[in-house]
Amino acid sequence: MTIQAKRGFSLLELLAAITILGIIAAIVVPRFGDHAKKAKISACSVNKGNIEVQTQLWYRTKGSWPATGLGDIGANGTYFPEGLPTCPVDGSSYQLDATTHRVIGHTH
Repeated sequence: MTIQAKRGFSLLELLAAITILGIIAAIVVPRFGDHAKKAKISACSVNKGNIEVQTQLWYRTKGSWPATGLGDIGANGTYFPEGLPTCPVDGSSYQLDATTHRVIGHTH
């Protein structure tokens, strides 16, 4: 008679593997969350710069600055074909300063 070897893992081996995976996940997951927030902040900065460039083009073309709420330039498909962007960090809209004609707020 031959003795057949058991196949599979014991309960202790499974618990050890799950514990190790849990420790690795606890270390890795917070790092990904931090990168996502930094990416959203960078995207907000890019949006601000794009809006400021488009408002300068509007001024050169029309001879006047767009409204501080950006409703007029946002509705024009020439400047924002995909629509006026919103802040990826908090979802708020962008506004222009009436005197400097720069995007205000959004100092994340």
